[in-house]
Amino acid sequence: MQDYSQIRGVNHHMVTDPEILKRDMGFMNRLNLNSTRIWLSAPVRRNPPAGVNAAQMRRMFPSWLDDREGYCKKLKYYVSECWKYGVSTMPIFWNGNGLDKATYTEEEWVTIEEYVKDMVDTLKGEPGLLMWDIINEPGCSDWIGEAPSEEIKQSRLNEIWAFVKRLCETVKKYDPDTPITIGHVITDYNEITGDWVDVLSFHDYLPTRKEIGAAYEWAHQQSIKFGKPMIQSETGCICRADPYDLELEYCNKYNMGWYLFNLVITNRGWGDVHGLVYEDGTIRDPAAIAALFGFFRKRSTGRVLANPNREGHAYLAIRQVEDMLMDKKAAQHRPVVHTSEDYLNAAEYCVNLLEGAEMVAMWDAPSAKIQEWRAMPEEERNIWEIKKFAYDMAMLLKEKCMIVTVPSAPTWAPDK
Repeated sequence: MQDYSQIRGVNHHMVTDPEILKRDMGFMNRLNLNSTRIWLSAPVRRNPPAGVNAAQMRRMFPSWLDDREGYCKKLKYYVSECWKYGVSTMPIFWNGNGLDKATYTEEEWVTIEEYVKDMVDTLKGEPGLLMWDIINEPGCSDWIGEAPSEEIKQSRLNEIWAFVKRLCETVKKYDPDTPITIGHVITDYNEITGDWVDVLSFHDYLPTRKEIGAAYEWAHQQSIKFGKPMIQSETGCICRADPYDLELEYCNKYNMGWYLFNLVITNRGWGDVHGLVYEDGTIRDPAAIAALFGFFRKRSTGRVLANPNREGHAYLAIRQVEDMLMDKKAAQHRPVVHTSEDYLNAAEYCVNLLEGAEMVAMWDAPSAKIQEWRAMPEEERNIWEIKKFAYDMAMLLKEKCMIVTVPSAPTWAPDK
């Protein structure tokens, strides 16, 4: 059985801008990632998103049909450039999410075969071509999900499977050597298509350890049953209660190659629920990055809870905010005027203790707010907002450290 456990990949886009591709491949190398799974632009998409007509779809997603030579050139460039960084590619011929039926005329099949032949010819001999994904999630579409009855749903699924089988045969006709797979939305569908492919594949976005564990165990048993390797070709989503680090635990446990969805966090598309790194190389979730290197948060017994006040610095931080808000050091009738930077420094003292001990939510990190204020000219800062922020951080630190009374300075000082 071919071993694909070494796959450490991400779902990606066929980037052809040299600078962006260089940036993304740099991220891949730094994160020890070695493969991308990309969507090709199939010649027929029957069901564009709501409010988008076919002409708009062609403009939004220029297809192979619009410029066959140009499209093939871009695909070859992407795959060959990725391979220069040691990153392989698994192209997806078709996307099943948009199918509203799967019966095509023989005339349409002529176009489909031309498309497959062009893709195969384009990447023939490319060492970076890992395998073909025939179709992404063929059992997941509104046409299936909104079927008016179970009988009609099954009939539509049968139509889908016949279509998928013919696609597999078509690709193998033009490329008998490169392995093929199908990126199924659930592992159950491998029972139907397992004999048609070289590699089994499923996607997992389940919300609990129990469900995730059961899915991976079932996938493992299917791999044994068919005598074929199983890969996880799409996973990880914040809004589906499916953290990257949790999924990677199970991929490691079952020694299964994987593709996370996806690499770059942007303010477009799925950026608020997917992605490992921002475009500037910063990150959102340290647990996800640690998991890429096999390090996972300790959730078993024996955890050692952080104590940010072990040396009394929580007392000092709270006292600093309190003294500033009370103008304690001011002489009578001559109050000390504190700048916004003074309050930010006091707030940062509290924030660094809170964040270092993971006692504060990092969804909108307090330290990020401090940096945003510091990036503004002094005259543009709202000092009352900053004072309130410093107060809130001091009160939160007091609560988290279970401090009832702060020793008064200068009679108290931390041990050295």
